[in-house]
Amino acid sequence: MKTPIISAVFCLLCFTGFSFYQNQFSAKPKVKIQPNKIINPLVIHQTSGITNYKTVLPNSGFNSELPLAPQGSRRYIKVCYLITPQEMTNSQFGTNSVTSVGWSWIALAQQSGSATGTIKVYLQNTTDVSYSKSTSFASAITGMTKVIDDSITIPADEGTFEINTDAGGPGTSSFSTLPGNGVYVAFEYETTTSLALPLGSPTVSCNDSLGTSSAFFTSQTLNLDSLSVSGIRPETRFGDSSPEDVEVQNIYTMGQIPVPWGFPDTLGISLQNFGSQSTNEINVKSVNQDNSQIILDTTFTISSSISSISMKLPDLFFPQHDLVVVKAIPGDVLDHVFEYCHEITNDAYNYADLCIPDDGGLGFTGANGNFVARFSNYSLQQFSIDAVDHCFVNDSGKGNQPYNIVIYGDNGSHSPGALLYISPLLFTPLGNNTYQKVTHQLPASVIIPPNSRFYVGYRQLQLINLSACYQNEAPVRHRTFFYSTPVSSTTWIDFENDSSFYRLDISPRTCKNLTLKVYLEGFFNGTSMINDKAVVVLRNFNSPYNEVSRDTSYLDSSGTGYFNFPQADKFSNYFFVINHRNHLETWSHNLPEKIDSCENHYNFTDSLSKSYGGNMKYVSSAAIGKQTTGAYVLFGGDINQDGVIDGVDGSVADNDASAYLTGYVPSDVNGNNTVDGTDLMIIENNSSQFISVIRP
Repeated sequence: MKTPIISAVFCLLCFTGFSFYQNQFSAKPKVKIQPNKIINPLVIHQTSGITNYKTVLPNSGFNSELPLAPQGSRRYIKVCYLITPQEMTNSQFGTNSVTSVGWSWIALAQQSGSATGTIKVYLQNTTDVSYSKSTSFASAITGMTKVIDDSITIPADEGTFEINTDAGGPGTSSFSTLPGNGVYVAFEYETTTSLALPLGSPTVSCNDSLGTSSAFFTSQTLNLDSLSVSGIRPETRFGDSSPEDVEVQNIYTMGQIPVPWGFPDTLGISLQNFGSQSTNEINVKSVNQDNSQIILDTTFTISSSISSISMKLPDLFFPQHDLVVVKAIPGDVLDHVFEYCHEITNDAYNYADLCIPDDGGLGFTGANGNFVARFSNYSLQQFSIDAVDHCFVNDSGKGNQPYNIVIYGDNGSHSPGALLYISPLLFTPLGNNTYQKVTHQLPASVIIPPNSRFYVGYRQLQLINLSACYQNEAPVRHRTFFYSTPVSSTTWIDFENDSSFYRLDISPRTCKNLTLKVYLEGFFNGTSMINDKAVVVLRNFNSPYNEVSRDTSYLDSSGTGYFNFPQADKFSNYFFVINHRNHLETWSHNLPEKIDSCENHYNFTDSLSKSYGGNMKYVSSAAIGKQTTGAYVLFGGDINQDGVIDGVDGSVADNDASAYLTGYVPSDVNGNNTVDGTDLMIIENNSSQFISVIRP
């Protein structure tokens, strides 16, 4: 079915952070922001769309360390696998000559070093719908066309990467696909350099949707012929010589984005069109790099007259490391498939892609001035700036330049306004020819109101380039990075307006946060927990224990939640009070706790003494046959939240069970979305023990 024209979830040229039209500014100053130390020069790729790569076998959400694509950690690999006729039809590759074959790796297991080897690739058209080749590699490739005889280098990269090997080499022939056919792919690979570690690296991006689909062999010592049948195949691309219609020039998102202040999150895409087509198809994928979970995988159609778009990314609730990948369909020139590492945090913003190194250092040469990055607090909560992480890169013996960290509000027109903060005099670290990360701790918090923009950056005080870290970005995003010169100037120049293709590596961070771990009796099975929301109230440690701040957050399967208290200060003593919709309110122990660093943690689960009055119970996983020690949990069953688990709670649950009530309701004490006898059992057990809140 044809994908629909871009729908309401996408907004063309409407997110100010990611639109690309020109704006009117005052005349440019004679001095502009510029690099001082260049590590990686900016290269703007200009192509005519002469090479085209199409994914003929997509990733199915499965990744493997099995030898299904070349791996620098293995000496010998032989693989033969099937791409079915339906899969070839779905890929829209058509009837074309195959000019290259490529695979993808999602390097959860990263090689210790790059490795080079030889590779031979064979192809054959087929009508088979399941693997029927021999389990002898020599027999399997009989009748197949050798299309590649070459070498391949597998890098020691993390995250997702692709390698496409061009057809050609000794004894090779051309190969064309046939309409309505599938393709058998076979390859033999041998690492000719030192083997990388660990064994099985890098992780291969795979497809496990077809039961019997492949056969493979691997050995570190012997190059044998026998293959083992498998149901896993590597994600595969074919190249063809048909002209490229559209290329992705760049993508725009955040390298670090905090929950909840940075959401809703957006992705900007810049496109370049070459063909005469009326529409373009774009694929956007976001993958959790911690567990390979697909967060987003969507393909949409837009008019070919559109060269830039913005779209909303999914709202997320827990810190995690994602990789955003954008490419045009069908296929895309490899240099124009764009990726961005996208870290969801509980405390920090940053535009820099943390999976790639910075490209150099910038500032003013022969002038002084200010340069800043814009950030947005989209939430209904205050954001407290307590620290600013930043970076410099200077040659050995240089550096030691005076500067200030500055924070500005917004002027109402999407550029810096009133100065909110200027740091004491700071000095750049003495240069050592590499990147040097530093953190400035603010003496007092700068509070950013809800639904507002703010700007964080540098004030360069002398005429010597400050060399603050940057990454190349061309074209640079709109209304995001600004500079003014000299220091006293209030005329701000947008980097985009001045063709300054740099994104700053600077990260404002809150330290008013608490990472808290707690298990809920009904939701915990002795090993992991059903996710749910909880409220943590920050109370003064001294009578009358007034509430200082509160926050609501999700607890993940490990019982971990991330809470923020902008009204806290680092000098006061506090109780942490945890509340949940059907579990008993529980206070932290009778020792004072503080919110006084950027890494505040509290764990209710590891000791009964972590709760005030020892008011928790122990749940052992031995009861469900697991050999672990269990943990301490909050009592379940306070449905009406009156601080007592008693017959009133039992009566509510009994009535709801009789009515076969389902869904997200307070009487569902074990979180399975059904009210029944298992919920009543938890309530009755705790009611019989006269369980109630214990407070100071």
